[in-house]
Amino acid sequence: MNKLYFCIFLTIVLTGCLSPSQPGTVVDETADERVPRLIQIMHLSKKDDYWRLCQEIIDYKDEALPHLAKNITSFSPKVRTGCMYCISRIYKNTKSDEALELKDDIFKRLEDTTDYVQLEAAASLCDMNDYRGVPVLIGIGLRNNNINIRFRSQQTLKSIFKMNFNYRYEVSEKERESSINRWEKWWEENKTKYI
Repeated sequence: MNKLYFCIFLTIVLTGCLSPSQPGTVVDETADERVPRLIQIMHLSKKDDYWRLCQEIIDYKDEALPHLAKNITSFSPKVRTGCMYCISRIYKNTKSDEALELKDDIFKRLEDTTDYVQLEAAASLCDMNDYRGVPVLIGIGLRNNNINIRFRSQQTLKSIFKMNFNYRYEVSEKERESSINRWEKWWEENKTKYI
């Protein structure tokens, strides 16, 4: 029965996205019409479709920001994560003051109950030149049981600070620990330069 409802939902959503006169083409919609629909679909999307949706939202630039800001607190961790990612990419691409004004909303997600939402909040803040989330990248990200989260944390830290203390995300927890300890020590000694 759930599959039936899901199929009906997708039919309704996709019908709203496609032009009846030209099947398979997107109707010219304003950002206020299109972005909320893309954010709703984000919750149900799989990996490649998720990133395609994010990119389409990012392409709306500042016009997407009010909708992204509303959804940073969505019930869906996937949507919260995607919204923060889109905001940080809009900022990174355009240096938008409007995107920068959303940093405090992203900062609040460092306390989220979902670890990958916390990680995206930390990485998004770093993309916006705000390093208050670095302890999350080190403490939660590098120690995480999920290899994808460890990889993302390592890549973010390495891209910002141009070092990695020989951290390898694919090895055992025991093998990672000395590198993590070095990261923590380095951050404690250097954080005043960044925050």
